[in-house]
Amino acid sequence: MKVDTFSCDVCGELRKDTNHWFLAFSNFGKPEFTITEVALKVWSEHEAKFGGYVHLCGIECATKFVARELAK
Repeated sequence: MKVDTFSCDVCGELRKDTNHWFLAFSNFGKPEFTITEVALKVWSEHEAKFGGYVHLCGIECATKFVARELAK
C-alpha cells in the first residue's frame, strides 16, 4: 500500500491522522482565496501535490495563513 505524506506549508508539520487539515488556494489571481476543510481519506495525491494548494495542518496554521494573506 502506498502512503502519501504531506507537510503543512505554514509550520512544516507532517500529515497525521489526527491533524485537521485544510487546503487554501487563490482564486486565479484575484485578491481573494478559499480555504476548505479536507477529509484525508478523500484527499487525492493530485490535489495535494500538484493543484497549487497551500496545505494547512489545523486551525492555528489556517488562522496564521489568513492573517498573512490579509496583511498583503
